[in-house]
Amino acid sequence: MLSGVDLDLPAGGLGVVHGPGGSGRSVLLLALGGRFRLVAGELRVGDHDAADGLGALRELSAVARIRPGIEPEEGMRVRDVVRQHGLASGGAVGDDDVALARELVGVDAPAGAVLGDLPPVESLLLVVALAVAEHRPLILVDDIDDGLVPAERERAWDALDAVASSGVTVVASALETPVGIDHVPVALRHPGERRRSTRPAGEDHPTGGGRARPGEDTPACPASAGPSDPGVSPAGGPRGGYPAPDTPAPPDDRPADDEATA
Repeated sequence: MLSGVDLDLPAGGLGVVHGPGGSGRSVLLLALGGRFRLVAGELRVGDHDAADGLGALRELSAVARIRPGIEPEEGMRVRDVVRQHGLASGGAVGDDDVALARELVGVDAPAGAVLGDLPPVESLLLVVALAVAEHRPLILVDDIDDGLVPAERERAWDALDAVASSGVTVVASALETPVGIDHVPVALRHPGERRRSTRPAGEDHPTGGGRARPGEDTPACPASAGPSDPGVSPAGGPRGGYPAPDTPAPPDDRPADDEATA
């Protein structure tokens, strides 16, 4: 599913996994959050190595959304999405947490609004705010630019930049990287093509061959993944405040028949 991925992201950094559909963006996010198991390579979140178990990785990460399956239903009202998230947290996420997080990302969707009736950027930022409200050091969010016009994409990236600036490590997936936002990009290709990691000129966080280590330099930074020619396989466990999909791997991220995976 994935090979040659190399990511080294400091605490409070913004990592952008970009590439076309079917390149493994969602799978990489699941792996970083301890929802997929590596069968080769390295994955570290803060001081926690995936080889020692995935439970700690899941505890350190909050999933805003990973498609398909890990996101609220479009027919739900905003108040119900917020309430469900609070219940799923076992009471750890309160109204004040949500209010502060919504202010940080700049979303003010009416409580009675139906999620599917909101502009796509509003529904995106709502789930990002709910992830922020969990106070976990790593946030994962999929399909940032899906369905957004340029002005909305800029707003979404500005919100994620604000989250990262608050000290939370963010890893997001998109078709394209943002412009004018400090980030660490990771380019993925379709199965069978060579995947490569790219880094802006002057970037002072060098990557190691075949490793991804986001936010490893301080305790606040949560994730490090470093697969050299890695494969991934499903790993069970909680998936945040939304229903878990029946099949962990998104259909468009499944490997070609001639690729070896777990």
